[in-house]
Amino acid sequence: MSARSDSRGDPTDGCGHEAVRDELDRVLASPGFAASPQLRAFLTYVVEYRLQGIGERIKGYTIAVEALGRDPSFDPTTDPIVRVEAARLRRLLDEYYETDGAPDSVRINLPKGGYVPRFSSHGAAQAEPAPASSPATGEPPAQRVPRMRRRHLAYGVGAALCVIVVLLYFNAPHHAPLPDAPLISASEENISAAGSETAGFKGSLPVVHVATISQEAASGLPAGYSGATLRDKLTGALSRFDEIETSRTPEEADYRLEGRIAADGPRLLLNFRLIYQPNSEVVWSSLFETSGADESPDLVQERVARNAATAIAQPYGVVFNHVASQAAMRAQSAGEAPEGTAGAEAEGLTCVLRTFSAQRRFSSDTNARSRACLASLAARTQAPAAVHALLPLTYVDDVRSGSDPARRADDLETALKLAERAVALSPKSARAHQALESVLIFLGRDEEALDAGRRALSLNPDDPDILAAHGSALVMSGEAEGGLELLIRAARLSPDHPDWYGAMTVFAALAAQRLDLAKAEAETLGQSTRPTSYLARLLVAHETGDPQSARALLKDLRAANPAFLRDPQAVLQSAMPSAQLRARLLLAVSQADRSNP
Repeated sequence: MSARSDSRGDPTDGCGHEAVRDELDRVLASPGFAASPQLRAFLTYVVEYRLQGIGERIKGYTIAVEALGRDPSFDPTTDPIVRVEAARLRRLLDEYYETDGAPDSVRINLPKGGYVPRFSSHGAAQAEPAPASSPATGEPPAQRVPRMRRRHLAYGVGAALCVIVVLLYFNAPHHAPLPDAPLISASEENISAAGSETAGFKGSLPVVHVATISQEAASGLPAGYSGATLRDKLTGALSRFDEIETSRTPEEADYRLEGRIAADGPRLLLNFRLIYQPNSEVVWSSLFETSGADESPDLVQERVARNAATAIAQPYGVVFNHVASQAAMRAQSAGEAPEGTAGAEAEGLTCVLRTFSAQRRFSSDTNARSRACLASLAARTQAPAAVHALLPLTYVDDVRSGSDPARRADDLETALKLAERAVALSPKSARAHQALESVLIFLGRDEEALDAGRRALSLNPDDPDILAAHGSALVMSGEAEGGLELLIRAARLSPDHPDWYGAMTVFAALAAQRLDLAKAEAETLGQSTRPTSYLARLLVAHETGDPQSARALLKDLRAANPAFLRDPQAVLQSAMPSAQLRARLLLAVSQADRSNP
């Protein structure tokens, strides 16, 4: 049935508006969706448009632009983001209805071949099953986090929507929160070689000030909840991210984080908005809602603070995407002289942006420029800890790419010295310990690597890159199940994560004998030109009996990485620390070669 004809009938498929919206809330509050803002945005968008009887608007283009935040120039024929996210959404819905959602009386489905959701009655709610472990946490339901709705508004979605956010923030705590909005990706096109485009920021890293969190005691705020406590927890959570600085005063900050905590009957509402101070732009807003009945106030406030900080401060999150958008606007302003020149502070922020860009979508050229920029700054005595920590990771990325196996030993030796120096300079830098783990795992020093990774996690358990790096190290050292769990969690926390997350998830899933998951994740790597992405897809094709795809992928890999044509074993030795995975890959390559017509 077409979207248009479908929207003319009962848009609830006989389930009723209230029942469908209640079910949407239950789905969004589940652990899998609570940790995946992009899929929450997707699902909320298509469900709400269907319920409003305008299913004809649910197209790949409108989802990309209105729900996923792509530019109006988005071309669905060249960018597969909607198809990829739809596949992820279907998998997550299946997981939900196999676990937490099994007793639900209404179900939401996204049929293959389209994006218009369907709703179905599942009979009377079934009896409560015996407590089962959550796939994400391993905890029985009684110990899980109480239901929390969290929907972000990112910058760049138009002034009218920002007005709605402001009204929600100040006047309507009882309204449903706004849907998640996606983040604008930083790209090399938005980052020039000079550092001047980031001039205007206060320092070499973005600075955030957490303002006073107001509290509405008159609304019946439960005992133990406090604006002062929440503010302290927010500041602490933000300070764990190496690439963000916090300030005690708004005058020293680029961004101001405001909030309010109130009660609306049995519901506890925690509102936040992030403001870019130079032009008072609201770049992000969020409403957290929970009953708080089953947990201590301290635990609820801690979790909310950590979730907000992760959305704001992670490498591919709100702040750095906004910094990139500001850089792009300055670079595109014809004839406008940038504020200041390419001084050390602006250069530092540009270096960090370029590094995140290179890590998200790897290219040897961008990575080389990132390394040169960071190395120049690291030679200066006042360089931030993040600069020293990110520098060795640029060498690791080259090793992981396998583009020049002859340089592997030298690159790792240099990276080890730099990582050890970063740790010595800043022992409490989570990123520095992540860098050390990433180098040591390629050197075959597994136990030392895992020790460094555990230290990184203890310093910042909310940084997706740190979770993914430790998950990768676990996989390479033979602990596939534990590594897979961390990689999945990292991807859910970071919707715009680097493609190496996906490649490592494929390897982890294959090592854990979860072929269906490996196949699904491999589908998301179709646009990645990273060598490990080709290898991951090739291995899946081999192990699912698809020699034609394996041959095509081997051809593409050799075109993208000529070293693989000359000496595949040397490339794999460089890029793949796990001997077991190397052996499986060599077999896959050999059979793909032999099957060539």
